[in-house]
Amino acid sequence: MASPQGHTLLECPRCEAVRALVDAAALQIARERGAFGVVLVVVDVPSGGLLAVGDYGGASTRAFMPSGTLRPLVIAAAIEDGADPTLIHPSGEGWLPIGPGGIRDTELIGDATLSQMVGRSAVVGPALLARDQLGDGRWGHWMVAFGLMDPQELGPLPWPDWRTMLEATGHEREMSPTAIARAYAVLGNDGRLADGRQLMHQETARAVRDMLESAVTDDGATGTSARVPGVRVGGKTSCAWETGSFSEEQHANRSQSSYCSFVGMLPMEAPRVVLLVGLEAPIGSWEGYGAAAAPFFARLAPQLLELLSAP
Repeated sequence: MASPQGHTLLECPRCEAVRALVDAAALQIARERGAFGVVLVVVDVPSGGLLAVGDYGGASTRAFMPSGTLRPLVIAAAIEDGADPTLIHPSGEGWLPIGPGGIRDTELIGDATLSQMVGRSAVVGPALLARDQLGDGRWGHWMVAFGLMDPQELGPLPWPDWRTMLEATGHEREMSPTAIARAYAVLGNDGRLADGRQLMHQETARAVRDMLESAVTDDGATGTSARVPGVRVGGKTSCAWETGSFSEEQHANRSQSSYCSFVGMLPMEAPRVVLLVGLEAPIGSWEGYGAAAAPFFARLAPQLLELLSAP
């Protein structure tokens, strides 16, 4: 089945009810937040198939900077390439010069565990990790494997360190929300791709899932607004400013907009579904990016799980 946005959707007994719920939720979120656009992506973890794509304002047809939601995938790739998730890793001094500019954290994090980097939405730490573990274009090959980049975009190899670090921030290239959600389904499915191939070790996928759960459960983490009473959930916040693949006419209305998202899964003991919530809205529409999309995940995710668990 093809959705109105052109995505091929799974057929299942409860799928129509899931799609009706998601479509209604996209419109409701847009009304509540005054959003330019809303995209909701629901992925079935066991199969890797697409259950539903909700859309308001054509957001599901565009690509956006994934920002923080990319970095758990960077960490997963780094673990596969030798990074130890039990150790403390360098996170710099909150600012990392790259070329004529640089990248910065919103707070001084200092050296941290990989879990702390996820929970506090570190930027510099994952960039340094990518430089040390995923250089020479290895992170590019991982993005291709995750379905986040076309192989032709790899360009000349090896990559210089600056490109590896920038690509790892989540602010260097725009990506499809659907592709991001499907990459998270690989983590939920113990490292297996939709075609059954094992992309990463089961232990790596489970270690990153633990980090995503901590990013919701730990006080002070950015994803606390995604908590669901009585259900173990995990996920990652993100926000990027002045983003989106807009036409010239659209850009005139969105030059001061932000794209904020939350990608999560549940239940964490045996993930059944991944839900991405993405919003385009005027800058200043919410109190901190952790509160932008995560609350809508908390509202919608348990309803999806209930529908999919029904006989």
